[in-house]
Amino acid sequence: MAPSKGKAGSRGPMGPIDEGAESTTPPGAAGGAEHEPRMLLARCAEDRALLSTIFQRAGIALCLLGPDNRVIAANVEWLRATSLQAEQAVGRNILDLLPDSRELMLEAQARALGGETVVVPRHAHRVAGRETWWDCTLSPVPLDDGVGVLIAGREVSAQARMEREQQRLLARLRKQADQAEAARQQTIDILESITDGFLALDRQWRFTYVNKRAEQVLRKSRRYLVGKNIWEEFPAARETAFYRQYQKAISERVPIVFEEYYPPFDAWYEVHVYPSEDGLSVYFRDVTGRKRAADALQDSAERFRATFEQAAVGMAHVGLEGRFLRVNQRLCDILDYTREELARLTFQDITYPEDLQADLVYVHRLLAGEIRTYTMEKRYIRKDGSLVWADLTVSLVRGPAGEPSYFIAVVEDITERKRAEKAREQLAREQAARVQAEARIRQLEAIIEAVPDGVVVVDRRGDVVAVNSALVRLGRFTDRQEALKPVAEFRRLFNARYLDGRPIPPEESALARALHGERVLFMEARVRLQDGEDHLAQYSAVPVFDERGQVELVVVVARDVTQERRWARQREVLSQIGEALSQKLDVDTVLGTIIEQTLDVLGADSVIAFLADWERRELVLVAHRFIGPAAQRIFSRIPFDAPFLAAAAFTAGEIRVVEDVSQLGPEFASARAVAESEGYRSVVAVPMRAAGRPVGVIAFATRTPRIFAREDLNTVTRAVDMFGMAIENARLFQEGRRRAEELEEERMRREQFISVVAHELRSPITVLIGYVQVLRRWTALEPESRDKMLETVEQQARKLNRLIADLLDFSRILAGRFAIEREATDLTTVARQVIQEQQAIATRHRLILKAPDGSVEGLWDRQRVAQAITNLVSNATKYSPEGSEVLVMVCRTDGEASVSVSDRGSGIAHEDIPLLFQPYSRLYRERRAAGVGLGLYITKGIVEAHGGRTWVESELGKGSTFHFTLPLNKH
Repeated sequence: MAPSKGKAGSRGPMGPIDEGAESTTPPGAAGGAEHEPRMLLARCAEDRALLSTIFQRAGIALCLLGPDNRVIAANVEWLRATSLQAEQAVGRNILDLLPDSRELMLEAQARALGGETVVVPRHAHRVAGRETWWDCTLSPVPLDDGVGVLIAGREVSAQARMEREQQRLLARLRKQADQAEAARQQTIDILESITDGFLALDRQWRFTYVNKRAEQVLRKSRRYLVGKNIWEEFPAARETAFYRQYQKAISERVPIVFEEYYPPFDAWYEVHVYPSEDGLSVYFRDVTGRKRAADALQDSAERFRATFEQAAVGMAHVGLEGRFLRVNQRLCDILDYTREELARLTFQDITYPEDLQADLVYVHRLLAGEIRTYTMEKRYIRKDGSLVWADLTVSLVRGPAGEPSYFIAVVEDITERKRAEKAREQLAREQAARVQAEARIRQLEAIIEAVPDGVVVVDRRGDVVAVNSALVRLGRFTDRQEALKPVAEFRRLFNARYLDGRPIPPEESALARALHGERVLFMEARVRLQDGEDHLAQYSAVPVFDERGQVELVVVVARDVTQERRWARQREVLSQIGEALSQKLDVDTVLGTIIEQTLDVLGADSVIAFLADWERRELVLVAHRFIGPAAQRIFSRIPFDAPFLAAAAFTAGEIRVVEDVSQLGPEFASARAVAESEGYRSVVAVPMRAAGRPVGVIAFATRTPRIFAREDLNTVTRAVDMFGMAIENARLFQEGRRRAEELEEERMRREQFISVVAHELRSPITVLIGYVQVLRRWTALEPESRDKMLETVEQQARKLNRLIADLLDFSRILAGRFAIEREATDLTTVARQVIQEQQAIATRHRLILKAPDGSVEGLWDRQRVAQAITNLVSNATKYSPEGSEVLVMVCRTDGEASVSVSDRGSGIAHEDIPLLFQPYSRLYRERRAAGVGLGLYITKGIVEAHGGRTWVESELGKGSTFHFTLPLNKH
């Protein structure tokens, strides 16, 4: 039996569509069964146009490779990425085009050609001196002649999404493999059902397939034969036409039909041999009976004449020119002519024109002696014009001298068999066309699925007819079927708007423009998806035209670029904040920058910033945007434990997010009341830390309920942390500057202190030296003058002793070695004695004591307490005008005794008060007074050694009052 003789199909999705096998149906015999394959082929053409459009307009680089690694097709993005022209790429090995990725691609391609979808790790690719980084996916794609590879590449793609797509693609390929196996099994079933023997040989002459009929004819198990060499298993065939014709078919690549006798089986066989890339396909049948009948006709004319009329097949004697000389009745019945009518005709007259040439070739070979007989299938034209299929066997009768005499033709009507075969072939063609169409569709779906962007295919009526998995995810659909909606329903679901918020009219949409023949590329719009969130979408719409130039389909490729833009905005925000931090140490300036940028990131309507006051354990409002006066008063200062989210976030050190304030619990009733009064629905509180400790909190609010993205919250948290760092840097800067100023002041005070001490010490020493020299030289002084000089010497010596004592006390206090000796002491008595002593010295002031009746006793160091009171009284007389009063008060209150000394001097400036009890404080007051400025400092040291405290109250122009306390019963 001859195999189907269809034309070869295309290799890939960009090649021509298989037009199908040439029809052998006679005129007028075609039926409706051919309509369905034609529609399938038309559908293939539509799919091919759609495939080409998607392939070329996809937003990523695509390259399709054949099984031999050669480029079949590449879209514009791939050619741009490789800096190649189409004529430079198509037909070349991909490994030669990408030498810098050769090792990586070689392994990936090998795996992909093995049926695996391969995600190539992110890698560098240098084109035209520029280095780019790519994520690539190599996907197997079914082709007509094997499996190809689709390379999809994009710069820095989302890897998790690509892996999921690869898994789906692998599942689809497994399904395709199962379908291919089913098709292969169907082919085997057909070969097993035919009555002819069939076997397949590879190019090493090994059996690769043997059907059941062939197994019977060859008399060996097909399980045994598969893999064996035909010439080793049937060595007798080497000396026959089998060997010669097989060799010729495979070397010349031409189909061959012949008959040959095989001695071991004592049988004649009609053989049809068809060469292929892989070897030979052989159909054969046993024609021993027919052959022997023909031989018998030649051997015995008498026997032939006896059986001529009774033969079950048509028989005829045909002249050398083709005229019918003698016919039997069976032939007349087959051809529907009478004997007389056939006698006036030649076989050429009634042979179907398409079969005549092959018949004449055999006739010429018979006449030339090349063959003894021939058999062929041919069509005859009956008297009524219809066709009849016949199995024709012809032999040549020669005369005594070997000259050609006439032909003997045996005609077997095989019309019914041919009809059955034609029906089977038609069914096979239909199945092949259907398989091819389904393969094209699967190929289209595989490429669409490999594209990471959402793909929507819309027909001219505005109905969605196909989507890929990426679109299902992008549109938040539950499955692919849910996405197959009319375009009007899509518009309602997605509510597309321009970037400025204006609705996009239906007639201005990219789809509507594409349905009118316009190509719309990279249009951006705001889209509200079914999850209720606004997304930024980028999409292109490209029309696909039919053969009349009308829009048949529109392909829309969409991407959600919300996250990309959000990341870009977040990087911009953090960059601007970082720039502000690097250029400014001013906390207010940095805070303003952070507030403005984070407001934009979160899309918040207002913001409040607090810094912590640890002494009062309160959060202090330091900045805000867009909050009302009432809220400003409430939030001016809030305790750490206040029922507000800001306080809770600060205390816990964790971000607090409330998407709807109506869901706040009773513990936040106050916060809910304030939020509702201001019209806020969502609140975010972000704690601020610096150097590992909490320093404040920033709270954001929106007037509509919001679901805050994790990325936005992370960006705001980083910004707030950066502000905390700015605060710490500013604090350290200010602390360092303040410390430097203090050290400078300390240095200046010490230098002046040393100068004053040197002056104060030098004055009595100079007097002492002078008087000693006078006394030594003038021994004849009057007693009265001598006594006055000695009295002066004694006063200066005592003054010097006091200065030295003060310096020693100052040194002990600084070193922490100052000690007191406690004894029972009456504070009133000590104060009275000090006033009496000082009144003798301060003759120009009036000293007054006010004390309670009775004693004020405690365990104190009598001498040191007297020293402290003396210092305060001496200090008051120094800085009070002559003739004024100095009041000393002693009292007992709340378990402690107190002493206060008041003067009527010029008073002390408020900013100078903190310096009074520091060493050398006199240097910052009036310089006319004597002393080195240690009196108040030593007084404070004496009081604190007893466990008491000191302070001063003063008003400029009215005087000052110095106080100290001593605890009673202190042990």
